[in-house]
Amino acid sequence: MLTLLAAIAGGCGGADDKPEASDSAAAPAAAEKAAPKTESEPGAQATASASTKSGKTKWINDIPYDVFYDRPLEVAADGTVVGPTTPPPSPVTPQPEPDMSPGDTPPTTPAGDSGDEGGAGIDWVAVAPVETLAEEMTVLRNRLTANLNTVATYNRNIDQISIDATVLGAIAAVLTVHPEESRWDENAKFIRDLAYDVWISADGTGSKAFRATQEPFEAILTILSGGPPPPGRESDDVVPFGDIVDRGDMMRRIEISFNSLKANVNTADRLAEGTEDAIRELTVLSMFGAMMQTEGYDSADEPNYRRYAGNFVDGSTAARQAVQTQDFDGFSAALNKIQTSCGECHGEYRSGGDGF
Repeated sequence: MLTLLAAIAGGCGGADDKPEASDSAAAPAAAEKAAPKTESEPGAQATASASTKSGKTKWINDIPYDVFYDRPLEVAADGTVVGPTTPPPSPVTPQPEPDMSPGDTPPTTPAGDSGDEGGAGIDWVAVAPVETLAEEMTVLRNRLTANLNTVATYNRNIDQISIDATVLGAIAAVLTVHPEESRWDENAKFIRDLAYDVWISADGTGSKAFRATQEPFEAILTILSGGPPPPGRESDDVVPFGDIVDRGDMMRRIEISFNSLKANVNTADRLAEGTEDAIRELTVLSMFGAMMQTEGYDSADEPNYRRYAGNFVDGSTAARQAVQTQDFDGFSAALNKIQTSCGECHGEYRSGGDGF
C-alpha cells in the first residue's frame, strides 16, 4: 500500500520550464516547474504536500504533518466559506466494477466517451456535482487570496499556488461542459484560461513573478464576484483538458487529498465530523480521474490505462456516497479501491512525457 503514494510523489515531475501564458485559449500544459517548497503563511491553510520539486518536508506552521507513509505531507484543511453554504450533493450510486481481464475494453461510466473534446461525453453530474465544485472554488479563492497577498506570502507558497491554480482551472474547464448550471457558466472559459496564466506565472520568487501571478488572479476574483472578464480577452468555449490542466499537479493534489482522507477520516466519528470536507476532496479526485482519460494526456487511448482510471473514478464516487450515508466501512473499502487502482496504473504507466 505504501508503493502507491511513493509512486505518485516520485513520478509526477516533468520538464523544468513552463510555456508562456497567452490571452487566447491556453497552450498545451507544461510539466511541473522547479519551485522551492516552502512553509505556508500563518492563517492560510495549506494543501501542498512535501514537494516532489525540491524533496523538502512540508510543515503546517511549526508542526510536521506526519502520516503513515514514507514522508510528511501537508493536508488541505481550509473550510472557510464565503457566502451561503450550499447543501451537500444528493447521493451518487457508484457503478459496479466490471469483471474484466487486462486488455478488455474499459468501462465507460461514469467517465463516458473520453474522446469527446473537453470531456463532453462524461457523466459530470455523477462524477462532480456543480454545487460541490462551487464549494471547492470558494476554498481555492480564499487560499489563493491569502497566498497572493504580498511578495512574501507568494514566495512562501509558490508550490501551493501552482496546485491551487491547477484545481481552479480544472473546475472551470469542467464547468464549460457540465450539464448542471452554475453562476459562472458564461465566464467559466475565462476563469479556466486565467487560472492557467496563474499556473504559468507562479514560477520563481520575487516581485516580478509575484505581479505576473497576481494580475490574472485579480481578474479571476473580478469574474467570481460577478464582474466581466478583462477587456479584449478571448477564450475558446471548450478546449481539451490536456491543453489546460497539468497532470503532474493533478497527481500532487490527488496525493494530498488521499493522504488527508486516510489519516484524518479514520473512524466513524471522524467521518461524521468531516463530512463536508471529505465530500469535497473526493469530488476533486473523481473529477481528476475522469479528466485524465480524455484526449491530450499520454496513454489516455489505451484500454488498460482507461480501466485503471475508471476504477479510480468508481472508487472515488463510491467513497463519496459512503460519506453521504455515513458508512465508514464502505468508505474505507472505497479508499482501498482508489489506492489499488493508483498502484496498478503507476506500475504500468509511470513514465509519461509529463513525468506521470
